[in-house]
Formats: sequence, C-alpha cells, structure tokens
Amino acid sequence: MLNDIPLKLLDFLFLFFCSFIYAYTGGDAKVSCSYPAGYETYEKYLCTEACTDNDVLVKTTKQTATRYSTSDHQQTRIFTVTISSVQMSDAGNYWCGVSRSGKDIYTSVTVHVKSSK
Repeated sequence: MLNDIPLKLLDFLFLFFCSFIYAYTGGDAKVSCSYPAGYETYEKYLCTEACTDNDVLVKTTKQTATRYSTSDHQQTRIFTVTISSVQMSDAGNYWCGVSRSGKDIYTSVTVHVKSSK
C-alpha cells in the first residue's frame, strides 16, 4: 500500500498530522486518529512498516482476539485503537488508515513506551 507511494507525495496529499502517544508497559495505549468528513462509514485500520496487508494489526471491519481493539466515533470522526498490555516492543511508528478507492488516507502515529517500574 504505502511502499509504492513517493514519500513527498504522501506527505503532501495523504497525511493530515503526526501524533505522539505515550504509554507505560502493562497499561493500555489509545491511538486516536482523525479523518475527513465523508469517510465516516469507510473501513479504518492500524498498520506498521509499509502498511501492506501483512502489516495491518486491526481493522474496524474485522475484530480479532488480540491486544488490539477499535472504536470509530463517526460524529467526531475519530478512529481509536486500544493496545492492551503494552510492551516495550509496541514502541514505534504506526499508520492509521482509511480504506477508499484509489490511495488510502494515512495519518502517522508514533508510540513511545516507558517501563512502569
């Protein structure tokens, strides 16, 4: 998905803002991303790396029994992924995505994790 898009074009057309999330090991991290009006009913997802199908962690249309859960507040246009039982390995860069025809819409999110001790 993202790997075939030049970074400068991505920065200009598809990223609304970059956010930073801070969490402690063992706790929950809430990754919230806004999206534009008109995309309330579209599928949203959270991914890592190049955001290929193998990099998608969770989708609003397919909940799995993992540490990731989603909620989509369509009135405020905020998509939230909760990462439960945060681990140090959860630190890093993520993408919130909105599926649509053509290129998806992406928002960059960086998760910082600190030890709870």
